[in-house]
Amino acid sequence: MLSATATEETRWPTQSDLPSEGDVAFLFSELISSKAMENVPAAAESENLEKDEEMQKNLFFLTDQWRQQEVTHRIERIKTCTDFETGEKIAARLAALREMLKEEEGPEADISTESLRALQLFLQAAGRVRPPEITLTPEAEVYLRWKAGRDRLFAVHLVNGRMVRYAVFAPNPRHPRFVRRLSGIEAADTVLETAKNVFPKNSLPRHSI
Repeated sequence: MLSATATEETRWPTQSDLPSEGDVAFLFSELISSKAMENVPAAAESENLEKDEEMQKNLFFLTDQWRQQEVTHRIERIKTCTDFETGEKIAARLAALREMLKEEEGPEADISTESLRALQLFLQAAGRVRPPEITLTPEAEVYLRWKAGRDRLFAVHLVNGRMVRYAVFAPNPRHPRFVRRLSGIEAADTVLETAKNVFPKNSLPRHSI
């Protein structure tokens, strides 16, 4: 029989559970409260050690859940960063790549949140674009590519909002048989302007081209 002073122990979700944002926030609150109680002298050192191990385990779980929810929300936001049809296609492709990543590397693997943030900035600055080819780098960062024929290509490796790597291939306007190549590092929201200044025609992934 439970005593009058017994309290129900917090139930931590298993890896198969998917807690809501509210659940994660509540569990973080519980964890912080438990951390604060460490300042109270404990009855036994072994008990403290067990609590520390349990707390580290719970903190790891919550951090992982929080990160997964952020990835989910950022993929959803992609739909509103460009026109509806393109946004839906990009979000669907990212969701499929995410599923493949988890199948290959385990449930803890996920797309870089910073890379998804850079993708949002890029699409907001670009406006309407043709749906690109999308892959993931070994670091689980987003890589976009638009290709037209054998000599026109625009590719962007979205690292984060402060740095993206890009490459542009296009015919030399004065010597069509030669392909001009430009590559470098830029910000996600200005990389198109940089490419446009060098290759103003038929090289960028605009819908109007």
